[in-house]
Amino acid sequence: MVLGSFTTALSTGLWGEIFPPDSPPAAQPCPGKGCEGKNPQRTGGCTADAVTYQRKDHNPATLHFRYSRRCGAVWARITSAEVGDEVNVSSTDGGAQSAVVGSHHDQFTPMVVVGKTFEVRACAVPSVAQSRKGTWEKYCFTATEEAPWS
Repeated sequence: MVLGSFTTALSTGLWGEIFPPDSPPAAQPCPGKGCEGKNPQRTGGCTADAVTYQRKDHNPATLHFRYSRRCGAVWARITSAEVGDEVNVSSTDGGAQSAVVGSHHDQFTPMVVVGKTFEVRACAVPSVAQSRKGTWEKYCFTATEEAPWS
């Protein structure tokens, strides 16, 4: 009789109702922790309130931070770069993201989630391709929530 019930549960599709599959954990929402690693331009309006911090360095490629208080996230952007150059951002909280310049001269990283107080570091890294037109060395800078964001 038990074997018959077991067979019936399998053949009628009742097995899933009797023994439901493990549910995956609920995704974290963005804004919030769910923003980690996401594209800021396609996620939860994170660019709507984003402010910028950029140091005045004399490099051919310009590096700056973008920060969305609403999303609790920071990302880095490189402009006037060459294909193959890299931009990366990391937080003292442990998050880190990077991106390589593709077919255009600008590139931003995915987002790194930060708290109300934070310290982040961004780096611009030139490619080592022989086809490079410009020359510059890797450079980095840091920012906190108290930087002159504008």
